[in-house]
Amino acid sequence: DVTFEADGATATVRLEKGYAEKSEYLLHRLNEEEPLWRVQIWQQPADSSTTYYLGYTTITPNAE
Repeated sequence: DVTFEADGATATVRLEKGYAEKSEYLLHRLNEEEPLWRVQIWQQPADSSTTYYLGYTTITPNAE
């Protein structure tokens, strides 16, 4: 389930997704080579039906 809010150059995205099986989660925990999550960004102006690919970035861990 994805919910997002955008304002200018800032966007907040709430995404809830789990692992389909317990074995997938265990593999994720053991795999130290797994890349960080990647976010791909598209833009669709309100007055257009054309969507533009803007690029991607990775989500960095927040060590609080």
